[in-house]
Amino acid sequence: MINSTAEWVTAYIGLGSNLANPAEQIKFARIAIAQIIGVKELAFSDLYHSPPMGPQDQPDYVNAVMSITTDCHREVAPVICAAIVSTLSICPTTP
Repeated sequence: MINSTAEWVTAYIGLGSNLANPAEQIKFARIAIAQIIGVKELAFSDLYHSPPMGPQDQPDYVNAVMSITTDCHREVAPVICAAIVSTLSICPTTP
């Protein structure tokens, strides 16, 4: 949803995964975000590995930050991000 009355703004999106080939998950998310109408990628960080916070019996995380410019309404951003996460179909299982 493009906000035709707003100017383009810069936003930063933190990406992270520790399941099912995390680097590929981040690559997919980057491509999916960049393909959204009204979004242009400005920069993308290197991939960083970090230990999990909380329970330590899980794989390390791979993290990155994506800088974009967008004219989307700010209320739309969480919906878009949730849709991308759901397309990955990666959810931790609980006992």
